[in-house]
This record gives sequence, structure tokens and C-alpha cells, in this order.
Amino acid sequence: MTRARMLIAAIAITTLASAAPTLAGKAGDPLDGKTFDVRLVMGDNKTDPDQLIFTSGTFESTACRAHQFTAAEYRATKEKDGIRFEATTSSPSEGTILWSGIVHGKHVEGTMTMTNPKGEIRSATFHGEQAGEPSHAMKHASGGR
Repeated sequence: MTRARMLIAAIAITTLASAAPTLAGKAGDPLDGKTFDVRLVMGDNKTDPDQLIFTSGTFESTACRAHQFTAAEYRATKEKDGIRFEATTSSPSEGTILWSGIVHGKHVEGTMTMTNPKGEIRSATFHGEQAGEPSHAMKHASGGR
């Protein structure tokens, strides 16, 4: 094999290897266009409703809009147990939130870690279902229908 062909092959392999794991904004991204109705569970066990929206390669929490957190690019990786995702949203006055979760079919769960401008950290968990899907509790109450 000539030196030029070896160089081209090495570049192609490097490009494919670096592009494969991340699906954000790519055609066929299994999260793009999906919305999940979730409950945020704070450290004091207080819960708040939220919607997590994946659209055009971005992630957004509707509950965080009031605090000026904007949509941010997300990264998604297909794994054996589901689709893992991560995004970091930011607000000019409130700091950043690292969102990390996994989607199993139509169910989502994960954590959010907020760091305010002073460096103080608060964490919460979230869980829910794809929008338009009956919640697990509602399915159970109706006998699984």
C-alpha cells in the first residue's frame, strides 16, 4: 500500500471513529423530535412538573425557561440498555445545569446538577414518560389499559 493510501485510510478511520458515538443533530437520531413529561424530584423530595424537549439537535427544559435557561446542544449514545444523553444548559443569572439521563423505550430517567454563579451545587433526579403516553401510575390504576 502506498504512503498516500495509508494516510487516506488513517484519516477515514479516525473520522468514522470520532463520529459514530454521538448522535446529536444527525439524521436518524432516535431522540430528536421527542418530548418527555417528567417530574423533577428535589433533595427535599419536593416534586415539580417539567417537559424535556429534544428538537433539531437541541435539548430544553420548559420548567427552566422562567430562569432564562436556554436550549443547548445534546449528545446521545445508543447503548444496550437504552439511549444515554447529556446536555448542559445555561442561564446568564442562574448558572449551568448538567442534564444526564437514559431513555428506555418511552420512559426517561436521570439527574440534573445545577451550579450557580457562586459555585454552589444542587442536584435533583427526574423520571417520566414520552409526551402523549399514559404514565405508569395511570396504566396501573386502569388495569394496564
